[in-house]
Amino acid sequence: MTPKVVVSGWFDYMFADSEVSDDDARVLNFAANVVFPDLGKKGNIGALVFGIPPKVVSNSISANEDRDTSFHIEALYRHQLTSNIAITSGGIVITNPEHNSSNDTIFVGVVRTTFKF
Repeated sequence: MTPKVVVSGWFDYMFADSEVSDDDARVLNFAANVVFPDLGKKGNIGALVFGIPPKVVSNSISANEDRDTSFHIEALYRHQLTSNIAITSGGIVITNPEHNSSNDTIFVGVVRTTFKF
């Protein structure tokens, strides 16, 4: 979009066909990303991610279809301390894990340090 905003993503629709029977399935997943290079100062990065983990949307065995939908929501910020050291903090939320609304939402906090040699 601009030098200060990058939009990207991907989409996947899989056809899974059995080699030994007439069974088949269709699986959908995607992600959309918005990245903010040099957010706060040169070398830093902020990013947002939204997507759906692989979901069985059609199956010849209807009991194996995912009736609910999970969402993957992520935010991160990479702080470039020096040219060789960066700290990235972020959070991930997964709603309806395993595409099952009976499952509790998952919250994950992340801190990563990157060293370049």
